[in-house]
Amino acid sequence: MQGWHFMRLVDLYNNVPFEEALQGTQFITPTYESGKSVYEKSIQLITDGIQDIKAASPAGTPAQADVIFAGNKTLWTKFANTIKLRGLLRQSEANNEAYIKTEIERIVQEGSGFLNAGESALARPGYLNTNGKMNPFWESNYRNAGGQTTNHLSIRPTVYVINKYESLNDPRLDKIYVPVKGAYKGVLFGNPQVEDQYNASNTSAFRGPVENDNKPAGLFKSFDQPSVLLSSFESLFLQAEAAQRGWIGGSSQTYYQAAIQESMKYLTVTQPEINTYLQQTSVTLTSAANPVQRIIEQKWLALNSISSMEAWSDFRRTGFPDIPNSLQAPSSDARPLRLMYPESERQTNGAQADKQGNDDIITAKVWWNP
Repeated sequence: MQGWHFMRLVDLYNNVPFEEALQGTQFITPTYESGKSVYEKSIQLITDGIQDIKAASPAGTPAQADVIFAGNKTLWTKFANTIKLRGLLRQSEANNEAYIKTEIERIVQEGSGFLNAGESALARPGYLNTNGKMNPFWESNYRNAGGQTTNHLSIRPTVYVINKYESLNDPRLDKIYVPVKGAYKGVLFGNPQVEDQYNASNTSAFRGPVENDNKPAGLFKSFDQPSVLLSSFESLFLQAEAAQRGWIGGSSQTYYQAAIQESMKYLTVTQPEINTYLQQTSVTLTSAANPVQRIIEQKWLALNSISSMEAWSDFRRTGFPDIPNSLQAPSSDARPLRLMYPESERQTNGAQADKQGNDDIITAKVWWNP
């Protein structure tokens, strides 16, 4: 989990402390290291974690205290390998092929593989139907003890994502959003104009049990639904891309189709609908002019509102999908590439932060961003 979070910090801020981080008062102003170095050390940290898990005695298995895999060491190892694969795919455009090859070989030699169908990393800490103890995604974006949340009242999909689902006859659209007067309506990202057609009352809200005949919907199922750390479908999309690039064995088409199936099952789409969707030329991987682009676009649709951080990282890495820029962007090619170091960091470790140079969000790239 430390390896996961350190790589996430790099994805957001690029250079960060590693060796001197998390050492209490021993290092008050920890030294920063390059994002590339932190990535490699994080992947090694995960490798060491796998060895620790394998070496643990059965008597040390946490069982119910493990809210993710209930002490299943094999699933933890698959989870670890999947996190490593995600970190390696981040580097697909970073001219780091020798390192990637070596680490892929280590994963293959370890032998446990990756999370597959039915093997999502889900946290079940024991959510309760009271404020502050519900599933945080549910409580923030759908309902709390007081009723409908502000986010559910105001967050709306973009016209672009609605059009993409509709152009593919994608049944997930109906599982995620509610139509307005018989049609799905979105907003223009960054629209500076106040227009009645884009008001909350005229655009599609998230669908949940209240809007779904009191049955679990796609994203919103119940106050105690498990939190998604890394889904089976994200893992399968990672494997599809890795296979397409020739990094791992297996069929990219098989991984890709399994990923879409897992996504749709999670969102309560029926098997006949899934079968129809997968047969479309606009969906099949074999008909794609650019298979990696199709994998990334389908991954984006599957991770919509589940893991948006991953979609942003994929966009920075590959340029896919071709999402229109904010209408308030300072220029057509001005995109958010990272976050600035927080003010709290500037106040407590400013000298180190200053040494990292430019941290402007639209000009300073993280190390793996081509």
